[in-house]
Amino acid sequence: MQQRAINTLIPFHLKPLFKPLILLLVPVLLYLIFRFVPFGINGLSVLLLIGTLFLFIVSQSPTAIIKTIFWLTFINLFISHAFFRFYVFDFYNAGLSTRINWFADALLLVMVLRLISTKKYGKYFLNFNLFSLGFLIIILSSLFNFQSVAFSLLSLRVMYIPLLLAYVVYIYRMDLKTYEWFFKLFLVLAVINSVLSIVQFLFMEQLGFTAQMTGGIFGYHGTGTGALFSVVQSALCLQIFMKSKKKVYLLLAFFIAIPIMTGFAYAGFAFLTIAIVVVVFNTFRRLNVLRITAVALTGFLIMYSLVTITIKFQTGSSSQSYFNFLGNPELIVSAITNPDAAYSLSSLNRIYKVYFAIDEVTQDFVSFWLGHGPGSISYTSLTLNFKNSLADIYKGSSHPLMTYIYELGIWGPFFLITAFFLLYRKWKRTKRPVVEGLAQYYYDNINVLLVVYLLGTSYTLTLNNPILGMFFAVQVSYLNYLYRSQRVIEHNKNLRPA
Repeated sequence: MQQRAINTLIPFHLKPLFKPLILLLVPVLLYLIFRFVPFGINGLSVLLLIGTLFLFIVSQSPTAIIKTIFWLTFINLFISHAFFRFYVFDFYNAGLSTRINWFADALLLVMVLRLISTKKYGKYFLNFNLFSLGFLIIILSSLFNFQSVAFSLLSLRVMYIPLLLAYVVYIYRMDLKTYEWFFKLFLVLAVINSVLSIVQFLFMEQLGFTAQMTGGIFGYHGTGTGALFSVVQSALCLQIFMKSKKKVYLLLAFFIAIPIMTGFAYAGFAFLTIAIVVVVFNTFRRLNVLRITAVALTGFLIMYSLVTITIKFQTGSSSQSYFNFLGNPELIVSAITNPDAAYSLSSLNRIYKVYFAIDEVTQDFVSFWLGHGPGSISYTSLTLNFKNSLADIYKGSSHPLMTYIYELGIWGPFFLITAFFLLYRKWKRTKRPVVEGLAQYYYDNINVLLVVYLLGTSYTLTLNNPILGMFFAVQVSYLNYLYRSQRVIEHNKNLRPA
């Protein structure tokens, strides 16, 4: 069992019963202040309450802080995309949707300071490794392309905070019970995501939605990132079905993939096909022809059913262009080899944007090695009266591969590919755990996660999405937990006398 960290910022020793009562008391006090206290001191009172809550949270264990960061980012996503927007109040256009994320960012920085101060985890930040090299390159690029202190810090936050979140969760090893809790939560969220996407699709006209707004939890035009979440979880259920023979997981494999169909996340069909192919290749290691055939046929039926239903229920204008594109090899070759042809296809101009980034960083030697600086194509600051025309035109933040190339030069794709290669190598060196519950199947699904996330990060806003970043980080943290634990066991065996 993971023991509570000793280096808390504030000694805070309470019986377990009192901690949830304090968390419940904070919103109650907040309501009473707004209801009965004169307006003049409301702001100060709110700041005091937020400060008190913050101090209470940072006194908890690192695991509790990670869970708090997860729930804060999830609530922000759910409010700004899945529920309030267009239903009740447009938080996003009102400029309120990201405020709660600042609280999560502050907790993350506290978490980093606490881990750095420990001998066990400090080495991951202070030693020379891929992460510290990436941090050095980002700092050098920021200094060389310096515009102002405020702009540099804020743009650095936009690019680096999601990566820092993923790294912190990755290096911190939680106990098996906590990993299982996360895995159950992810599966429940996948089911809720499908239910909500169906409701959104059925009442699309009444809500004034387009098809791509029916992405469930990921809501407003979030079908790209939401599709990747559904793909990974659908592949997980398919693997569970093939090993446990429980038919409910076959049903879940199809049901969890529904947001790809309702929101018509066209790339989701391609990624789901790739995920199923990876699952089929997993079975080759067992050299069981019947098992391989069963997985392949099951995957084919899922894909065929999804595509058939999508063609029938989606409007011609939303689906026709993509199915026509997939059925036209000459057009595919033209889009890949000709930047102008790719740009003319509005939904496939990500290819053009990568061409644009490569062309820009190869203009001179310095741009090739240090790029144009973090935030140069992905950040717009309304509070600083800075409007980034490149961000408006190319939407760099939603196309990470272009962003990494343009902002960090050759180092951007190098870090991306190297990180996934090292994770895959660690997965190959780790033995399958002998445990009960979902944890064993999430280990089996890590290769699907790595393939889908590597390709997905090249295509859309994946690792820069806090929720998907956390989803990814928890699973690779579990891989790191298994790898380190097994190495310790093997080391202890070697130390025993013959």
